[in-house]
Amino acid sequence: MDKAIKILYVEDVPNDAILVLREISRNGIQFTHTVVETKNDFVEALISLVPDIIISDYHLPMFDGMQALSLRNEIAPKTPFILVTGAVNEEVAVECMKAGADDYILKSNLTRLGSAIQAAITKRDSILFSLDSESKLRYKGDYLKTATPPYVDKKNSLKTPEVDSPDYETTKKEVSPRDLLLNTAGIGTWVFRLAEKKGFFDDKACQLLGFKPMQIKKTEIEFLKCVHKLDRNEVKNNLLDAVKNKTDFESNFRVVWPDGAIKFLTIRAKTILNEEESPIRLDGLVWDTTDQKLLQITLQENLRKTNSIINNLNGIVFRCKIDDEMTMEYISDGVMELTGYPTSDFLMNRVRSFASLIFAADKENVLNAIQESVKKKKPFTVEYRIESAQGTIKWLWEKGRGVFLDNKTIALEGYISDITDRKNAEVDLKMSLEELRELTQYIEKVREDERVAISRELHDDLGQALTAVKIDLSTIKQLVSEKEALVRINKVTALVSETIKTVQKLTSQLRPQIIDDLGLEAAIEWYTNEFSERNKVEVLLHIETGINISPEASLIIFRIMQESLTNIARHSKATQVELNLHKKGETINFSIADNGIGITENEIKSRKAFGILSMKERAVSLGGTLEIFRQNNYGTTVNLSFPLNNE
Repeated sequence: MDKAIKILYVEDVPNDAILVLREISRNGIQFTHTVVETKNDFVEALISLVPDIIISDYHLPMFDGMQALSLRNEIAPKTPFILVTGAVNEEVAVECMKAGADDYILKSNLTRLGSAIQAAITKRDSILFSLDSESKLRYKGDYLKTATPPYVDKKNSLKTPEVDSPDYETTKKEVSPRDLLLNTAGIGTWVFRLAEKKGFFDDKACQLLGFKPMQIKKTEIEFLKCVHKLDRNEVKNNLLDAVKNKTDFESNFRVVWPDGAIKFLTIRAKTILNEEESPIRLDGLVWDTTDQKLLQITLQENLRKTNSIINNLNGIVFRCKIDDEMTMEYISDGVMELTGYPTSDFLMNRVRSFASLIFAADKENVLNAIQESVKKKKPFTVEYRIESAQGTIKWLWEKGRGVFLDNKTIALEGYISDITDRKNAEVDLKMSLEELRELTQYIEKVREDERVAISRELHDDLGQALTAVKIDLSTIKQLVSEKEALVRINKVTALVSETIKTVQKLTSQLRPQIIDDLGLEAAIEWYTNEFSERNKVEVLLHIETGINISPEASLIIFRIMQESLTNIARHSKATQVELNLHKKGETINFSIADNGIGITENEIKSRKAFGILSMKERAVSLGGTLEIFRQNNYGTTVNLSFPLNNE
């Protein structure tokens, strides 16, 4: 073969592809090749590449040889097809041959591959180029005015005399087996005589070119007139070049039918030479490629739209192998903006793997998330850091899932987006919240200190002053004998006594001295007794003794209890409250539950629930958590949990 052929190769194992292509080269066959392994890539290549031959493996993860053969039969039935596979039984081989395969070769014995390719190409060319007497235009009766028979030159090409060539009669053509084969395949035949500048077309060629059925003879000008004006010069130049260079040619163009319809056609011609090696005739074929061209245009437009959507996404669409390097089989152009490296770098790890960009501290987490997703056949999401080509650190969010075939994972597909801004905002927000929490704790500390100071002043100054007043009133009472004055003194004494009790109550509320003196357990018992008497609510206590809780933590627990019981008294309509305090391992658990109407979700989440927010902030200051929930559609439970060593 002097001319390089185009090979479309369906294979998923790179080493097998190398061996097969090396064997083809060893046989002296010049070729270019395209290797595909999926159905979509095969269809796209079959349409855009227009291969001279298809070579296909039988077993592929996402595709197989029979599917490829079926698509060949549908889209390009004239293209030779050879099955080259590792193992195939006789039944499969027969099935493939019946379906239209030209041959099948075992990978374990490739010695026959070169001759099989040459035989398939020759078989194709014999249909497309060898126009013998049976495939020419013949007519009933005396269809040649001069009974000059055709003759065969030294190149075994069928020829007719160049000088005084007869015109063909416009009578019904006889149909030979070869004519029937070509017409069944939708192929028309034509002959163009250079000396006369006239072309002769059979009925099928006339139909395809938009001529009337009886217009079998056309001049060069008439022929070119039917060609679309945008393609006319190219077709004319192809014809002239073929004659000038004495070569065969193929041309794709559009024709405009009389009714205005536009069709896509392909013509292929062989330049026929006389004994003096001068071109005298072009023998050719013509067939309709409209459906194939429209399919190609549709596919290309769909691909354009898909690529446009993918490349306009603020992120990366990818397909990779399930391995530690995340070997990319496909990755969108967004990777350039995100990483600073071109797409080509990552395809099959040509320059670097995508996993090589991931921080070592994050890589294990990423791989574990992928493996767990594949194992459970569920989608995964994971966040991790990479270092870009510019040396900047970026946070990525990845979502993906495994691609499965016959319960076998064959790839991973997903989407990656840049969440660096979000992560930075989270860090800033976290810092702000931490600063706010520290400020809140500081304010709370200042408030407690102020309460202690006020409590001390009330107890020491006001309390003592009132006690002194009460003592003085008692002394005055002894000195006064007037009945009316004694009544007034008794009233004032009683008022002072009530005021002293109020001061003591305020002092206890501001800073319960009992916590410092007797501990948290005694403080809880004292406060709940007062709450029960005041609100007529039964309080059940379950307090584990012997827990060593610091004064700071004890005060926070007491404040949370105060706030909870205040809310119960105001809103719950409860008749019973149960309070639990116990230690579990290194964790302190404190809970208050009531049997009231229960808090609603909206009330829990309300931004105006300052008491709840205050309790949660107190819990955070202990390094713990506070949960509030409604249980069994009634009642409210407040649960505080914090580590003992973080008090």
